[in-house]
Amino acid sequence: MTGFLASQSFRCSQIRVGESLKCVHPNYHVQRQRSTARQMNPVPYYASYFGEKLHIDQNEKLAMFGLTHVCAIDGFSGRIVGFSLMPQKNNIVVYEQLYKSVINNYGLWDQIRVDCGREWYLMLFINQMFAHLRTSTTKEPHLQSSSKLNHTIERIWVEVNSRVNYPIKQALMDLVESDLINTEDPIHKYCISWFIIQVASIGTSIFVNSWNEHPIPGHKNGIIRRGVPNVLMKQSSNAKRINPNLLPSSSQAVRIYTSSGGVLTEPYQFGIDPIAHSVEKKSIRHMSFTQKFPSFDNIFHEIVNGNSSPFKNALIFFIDITKRLSLS
Repeated sequence: MTGFLASQSFRCSQIRVGESLKCVHPNYHVQRQRSTARQMNPVPYYASYFGEKLHIDQNEKLAMFGLTHVCAIDGFSGRIVGFSLMPQKNNIVVYEQLYKSVINNYGLWDQIRVDCGREWYLMLFINQMFAHLRTSTTKEPHLQSSSKLNHTIERIWVEVNSRVNYPIKQALMDLVESDLINTEDPIHKYCISWFIIQVASIGTSIFVNSWNEHPIPGHKNGIIRRGVPNVLMKQSSNAKRINPNLLPSSSQAVRIYTSSGGVLTEPYQFGIDPIAHSVEKKSIRHMSFTQKFPSFDNIFHEIVNGNSSPFKNALIFFIDITKRLSLS
């Protein structure tokens, strides 16, 4: 909350914010205090500057409904430098939506740390090509290890799940149990995926801005330190800037990778949009939907505050109008 307020240009002490939250929402305040998920995991190492280690991970709490989160966070500052929402994890989508954006915006990290998933292969392959341009070339350009050892980024998923994913998942499960949506129907699958990506993108944007402005406790050599990610980044930034034109496009990256013997799966749509090839029908759908539900911001804020009705009504409307247009 202090991070969110800071991202809106309001600076308040943690004690003051805590007391206010205790008065406004006492039950939630007690739950936060008792939650064991908020306990800090041990830190297996320390990054000495911004640009030394980049942690990238994915969250599949809503994968069955067509939403996967992929996040990149700097190991020194704790700053979230990239966040992407996609229907399904895929090498090409991760490279295009996350890796290229992060490197173009900040530069090359000395080392990228990921889990052992196959969805990182293209990104790591291209990163290896530019390893000689890093600030420090003594480290391996990337390291794959168990998710449990990637603590720096694993911590944020607790917050993302509680603030974004779980309210959305509960509403979707209610709709499934009421037979109002069918996760086996390809049209339903497409509509659900598209819709929850729009809603979740509002929440993740707020979360990222808040996280990057909130004070993070930590330690080095037994000394307690505290810092705000945005501030720490400016104090010690050593990510190596490169010419954005050096990075190959997605299609070029795929050709380079496959010509060296690699195999990739092309991204494919989650479900089926029956009016995907009709510009006129898609325009009608968009206009009809936005007239009835003009703001995804409102839908998100309502669902995270316990009112899932706008979310459910909007999703059902989007499915119904898509099906009606497909039959016309």
